[in-house]
Amino acid sequence: AQRRGLQDGDRILEVNGEYVDNMEHFRVVQKIKASGNQVAVAVLDGSAYEVTKALDKNLAELLPGHTRPRLCHIVKDKSGFGFSVSAPEGVKGTFRLSVTCDGPADKAGVPSDSWLL
Repeated sequence: AQRRGLQDGDRILEVNGEYVDNMEHFRVVQKIKASGNQVAVAVLDGSAYEVTKALDKNLAELLPGHTRPRLCHIVKDKSGFGFSVSAPEGVKGTFRLSVTCDGPADKAGVPSDSWLL
């Protein structure tokens, strides 16, 4: 798990396609052990988890079938990266993106009004 980037404090939201965030720890561990040699997990890093909870967002909405966190590779052009950043008042470490139409971020698949985690 560590070689794949998992770190202390990360939160497992899904095991093999099943939402587990509100399950008791013992049941989540059982699901992982029952997976055999491979397991698919959806994980949110600890700080992003706390921000999501502070913003009162539904964690299940971050999983497949909903809006899901994604990595977008943005290549800067002469005008910049094609997005601006704003921060909601009173919440540390949380940033909302405003994406320029047809700019680098838009072309890389970044939806407007995304949250930068």
